[in-house]
Amino acid sequence: MDKDYKREALRILKVSNWTDDMISKAFAVSEKEIIRIESTKKNIYKEEHRKRIMNILPPDLKKQVDYLSTYRKRNKTIVNERVNIIRRLRSEFPFSFPEIGLLLRRDHSTIMHHYKSSVEH
Repeated sequence: MDKDYKREALRILKVSNWTDDMISKAFAVSEKEIIRIESTKKNIYKEEHRKRIMNILPPDLKKQVDYLSTYRKRNKTIVNERVNIIRRLRSEFPFSFPEIGLLLRRDHSTIMHHYKSSVEH
């Protein structure tokens, strides 16, 4: 296994609260298996976190968020709606940019960009 790859994998596993015993067992399997396990773990966390946040939202906003998070195109109307939702989530709820990113299935930096551009205009 490449030394830099191993160091990065160890860092990720430590941050994820894995014990040393769990890490040593993980390195006994192939590199591909480690990547699969870690990515599955991250996706499960994101989906559980997203569901918990969605339960807080009122029904009208929940429908909009569901639609806009699955729609992948960059249609101007859709993007403007996303910006409105981002602004509403930041003002009406105590959500961080990463949490809003989870809801809309976008990177937190994208959410920050949209929020900043909406506040400036």
